[in-house]
Formats: sequence, structure tokens, C-alpha cells
Amino acid sequence: MAKWLVQKALLDGDGPEKFHTTAQRYANSTWFWIITAVAVWYFFGWGWAILPAALALAATGSSILATRVAYKLEELKEPKEQFAGAQIENIVRTYGQFLESSAPLPGCVADVTKLPFPKEDIKTALKAAMHLSNPSERTALATGYVSLASWQEGVGPDDMGLDISKLSDQIAPQKQAQMVLDMVESSHVFMDQVKAEEASLWQELTDSGLI
Repeated sequence: MAKWLVQKALLDGDGPEKFHTTAQRYANSTWFWIITAVAVWYFFGWGWAILPAALALAATGSSILATRVAYKLEELKEPKEQFAGAQIENIVRTYGQFLESSAPLPGCVADVTKLPFPKEDIKTALKAAMHLSNPSERTALATGYVSLASWQEGVGPDDMGLDISKLSDQIAPQKQAQMVLDMVESSHVFMDQVKAEEASLWQELTDSGLI
């Protein structure tokens, strides 16, 4: 039930504040029905107190459920307003197409400004989509989430790293060896950042219970 409510809230654009308010309203109802049940029991006996006691229990359950949904929405919420369902779909779809056509080659890193959206916006949309997806889709989304580490600040207009596409049989072996050394040395700082962020992004997903 909580997962379904989170999905509906994301699609409707509802934030955690709405569910915190709902939880408080049910909490107030709980106390009202508890007091009523005690009063009825005191004057009329337990037989008559069953109904208000049951209503108190139901209100407690509803309050707990609303609180769970609110906290789950807060996990997905960034400093800016929570994305609506259409925004999530657009960001995830655009980023997926971007990965297929414009991702840096394996072993390379690109400048973060090349991403189609700010990195934090993509992270937010991917995490929201993972909450709504099945296990196989979640794996693909998680891979895309961790792949964000391949874009770092300060790289510049040209990707850096071991770009084997620049090597060919027409280049002398000694020069190719030097090119490899130069590419590795010029990019090692960024590649260290990529490895560190990959580990951090995996940990974020693990801590969120998404993988």
C-alpha cells in the first residue's frame, strides 16, 4: 500500500508535506477515539467501547502509513520541488538516449556540462523511477545512475582517458606507447574521481534500499 501511494504521489506531484498533515490528522483522531473508548468503557462497559477502540486502531494504522509515505517522498526530494511524473519520464528517457549516443568511451571521462540535465536532477529522476520500476528495469536504471560518475567537473571540451580510437596501425609503435602514457597520465586524477564517485553512487543506492 505504501509503495502504491508513493507512486501515485509522484505522478500527481504531491509532496511529503501533504502526507505529514494527513498523518497528524489521523494521530489527532486516534487520541479522540481512545478518549471516547475509555469514557464509553467507564460508563457503559467494554461491549460498547469496542467500536471507538477499533476506530482508534484504524486511525493509528492510517497515521503510520501516511508517515511512511511522507518519509519515502522526502528520500526522493531534492532541495528544489519534487519532480512531477512527466518530468521524471522526460529526464530518464533523454538521459537513456544520451547514454546510447554520447557516453564517453570506456576508460574515458567527459565534462559534466555535456550531460543533458544537471547531474543532481538526473540522480533524482532515476531514483524516483527506480521506486516505480520492476527488478529488471531497476537494474538498468541503477547502471545509468552509477554511470553518472563518468562525467566530472573541469575535464573540458575534449574527453580524457585511454581513448584507443586515437591509435592505429599507421602510427609507429613507439609513438603509440607514448600516446598511451600521455593519455593515462593526463587523466589519472579524473579517473580516480570517477572510481570514487562510482563507489559513492552504489552506496547511495544501497542505503536507499534500491539495490
